[in-house]
Amino acid sequence: MSRPDQVARLKKLDLVLSVQNHLYLAAPSLKKYLGMERASQITPVKTYLDTGLLVVGGTDSPVVPFNPFWQFYHFLTRNTITDGVYGANERVTSRADLLRMITINVANYTGEAAIKGSIEPGKLADFAVLSRTFADAPEARLVDRRRLRRPRRLRAAREVCLRDPRPVATSPEGSRPPAPEVGQGHPRTGPCSSEWLKCMQ
Repeated sequence: MSRPDQVARLKKLDLVLSVQNHLYLAAPSLKKYLGMERASQITPVKTYLDTGLLVVGGTDSPVVPFNPFWQFYHFLTRNTITDGVYGANERVTSRADLLRMITINVANYTGEAAIKGSIEPGKLADFAVLSRTFADAPEARLVDRRRLRRPRRLRAAREVCLRDPRPVATSPEGSRPPAPEVGQGHPRTGPCSSEWLKCMQ
């Protein structure tokens, strides 16, 4: 929970906020101890984003289950598993903002944005094919998102995108190219083309 004056101070101090979706799982307990009015304003992500703070998503695993789709769904809807919507005024309606929270914002927070966090030429790239995209999935179905393929099945796509001259590994688990040092760019840079799409078909 953050008071308006505290949010302003957070911005003045240029802090980065790492937020979790505990309310999604623990809403009844939080309401019991804090009351509905206070519990409904826990983790006010919309307020943080509107203030211009860098907000990083997380799940606090293993304290709670690791499932980024739960986090995405909760901050989009403010719905909880067992007790309905808490703090509808803090709904984040931009799915793009929520996706950034668990991708490029994390990389910015850890100082690794030069090598990961977004799909760009020269960056480390892992792909996962989902049963439906974040952009068009009904809200109620977001918590059911699942991978149709494991990332290792898409290793060929990554290798093409990174222009790795070595052949794709043939072992069941494949091999992962070594990551560069933080702040250095990827050692095998090159323009990423649409060829990787062919590898995913």
